[in-house]
Amino acid sequence: MRNILLGLLLLSVESYKSYGEAEQSNDKVVEVYQNLGAYPQAVLVAAHRGNWRNAPENSLLAMDFCIKYGIDIMETDLKMTKDGVLILFHDSTLDRTTTGSGNVADWALDSLKTLYLKNGLGVPTSQRIPTFEEGLIHAKDRIMLDLDKSYPYFREAYDMVKQEGMLDQVIFRINDSYEDFSMKYGELIKGINYMPLLWWNTEDPKGFVDSYIHAPYPPKVIEIIFGEDRTDLLDQVDRIKSKGIGIMMNPCRLRSIKKVWITVRYSL
Repeated sequence: MRNILLGLLLLSVESYKSYGEAEQSNDKVVEVYQNLGAYPQAVLVAAHRGNWRNAPENSLLAMDFCIKYGIDIMETDLKMTKDGVLILFHDSTLDRTTTGSGNVADWALDSLKTLYLKNGLGVPTSQRIPTFEEGLIHAKDRIMLDLDKSYPYFREAYDMVKQEGMLDQVIFRINDSYEDFSMKYGELIKGINYMPLLWWNTEDPKGFVDSYIHAPYPPKVIEIIFGEDRTDLLDQVDRIKSKGIGIMMNPCRLRSIKKVWITVRYSL
């Protein structure tokens, strides 16, 4: 389900544009994201792995189409090559989305660059696998990036984003409790857009949320990922919103939902 739907971001920010308005000002998007409470009811739109209906997922062309159609944020993924280079790529293997095969981690960058990306129908295109550095340069001052599957490479990704001067333009997803996150990267928390992931199988969702909303530097947004009907997850929505923190509602794993028109929704 998640692979075929465009993510919708609803933030607690005053509406300043209509969906699909082309070439939105990235400066305005960043301002909205950084100051959620000042813009009640604005809507930001995010594309899952880029605009993959018009281009291969996680490609630079998919990013260009996001920008062309007024998408505010591109969700993308990170993997690391055999020679330690971060690339924009979702799967652990190459088979589904490229003309190659095997594990991404078994290929060096120069070999990966000989492959072609496939489009959503599995047809090879002229697009190549972008490095994370290429993606950052391509996105700079044009569109925000939401980094999924990036936590294993958090330090490397942070250093590259900082070097490009894009800390205000990139969202880091956090797969840890606040205690563990702060222990590992406490010196970085103040200066980044970080988004904790509250999973459907979290044993103590209230404790998880409490640790973040009462943190010295709380996140701008918390993602809630639903995999089953759990009222204790829904109970956290108002508590998070009461602190002026955005909520990313992710219902893509709910098997009981027959039609899901949005996969990602940030709201206050």
